Amino acid sequence: MQKAEIKIINKNGIHSRSANIIAEFANKNSSCDIKITTKDGRKASAKFTIEIIILGIIYKEKVKITAERKKEKQAIVNLLKYTFLKELEK
Repeated sequence: MQKAEIKIINKNGIHSRSANIIAEFANKNSSCDIKITTKDGRKASAKFTIEIIILGIIYKEKVKITAERKKEKQAIVNLLKYTFLKELEK
């Protein structure tokens, strides 16, 4: 299992449009189970827009991205980094 901690820099946090982009990406990589976990331990499957929205991820919040394989983890981290993140915390 691969993990990455990231910080959200989008001033709107992860909203419906961004959650949908993440879910579309996760579904295209369906061979891997990608999860998003908030600092307080709430989890969501990255494959479902509504689960991501329910997390209520806000600006400057740190979240963990976990995936079964390194290739998929790096791809989702790259997607998030490109659209929402200032830095990838290790």
